[in-house]
Amino acid sequence: MRISNAMQTDSILASLSSVENQMTTASQVASTGQKINAPSDDPVAAAQLARVDASISQSKTYQGTINTVQGDLTLTESSLASATDVVNSAQQIALEAADGSVPASDRQSMAGQIAQLQSQLLSIANQKGSTGYLFSGSQINAPAFSATGVFQGDDTDRVAEVGAGNTAVVNVSGAKAFTAAGGIDVFATLTALQTALTNNDSAGISAGVNALTQASSQITAAESDAGIKLDRLTTAASVQQQTQLALQTAQTGLAAADPAQAYTQLQTMENAVQQAIDTSRITLSTLSANRFG
Repeated sequence: MRISNAMQTDSILASLSSVENQMTTASQVASTGQKINAPSDDPVAAAQLARVDASISQSKTYQGTINTVQGDLTLTESSLASATDVVNSAQQIALEAADGSVPASDRQSMAGQIAQLQSQLLSIANQKGSTGYLFSGSQINAPAFSATGVFQGDDTDRVAEVGAGNTAVVNVSGAKAFTAAGGIDVFATLTALQTALTNNDSAGISAGVNALTQASSQITAAESDAGIKLDRLTTAASVQQQTQLALQTAQTGLAAADPAQAYTQLQTMENAVQQAIDTSRITLSTLSANRFG
């Protein structure tokens, strides 16, 4: 088969274009520091890189969830500590009032103090976090307690996904912390104490002292529960941080180019392009001379 001048010219131009494309790729690698700038650069590595990128994104989503629920659980723990302080203050008032020498007028004044403490406790029990009311169970859009201290939430655990196949309970039971579900109804106990103080009822006041001891214990138990759940979230957060570090290392291994190698390759391709241009110019000139000579 006779090779025409046109065919030779097309072959030269195609070869030159191929070398120029290789130099463009080498230039992209050198300038971006990435071996894979398009799936066609390395289809297998590109697919692996896509899976790693997706895993990093998912891990960051888990991390964001953990951060959010950690914030709410931390607020829960501190709220329960404040609630314990309120109950202990009420118990101290009850202890003072239980002294038989305290006059009825002073007990009336103490009843007012208990009412104020009950209002403080109601505000704490209806504390709202970033994901909703802390102590309402699954009823996160409604306060846990009514204005009279009646529980209007539920005892359902709220669960968050904090890792692949790993979930965690991210709330503390308001029912167990403040109602008879935990052993004693704290708000009813404070109401009864207030009534006993108002009525100068020594037996009722003494009963209030004992009941508030139990109330303090059950709120403290709920606070401990919050601490345990926070520890689990801290562990889950550590796992995600380690996972992201490992994935980012894999990502770098797949995508990052060796700077020295990339620079050498670029120089090599620049030289190859120049040689191809020079060769093409000479060859084309020869073909032209043969054609018109």
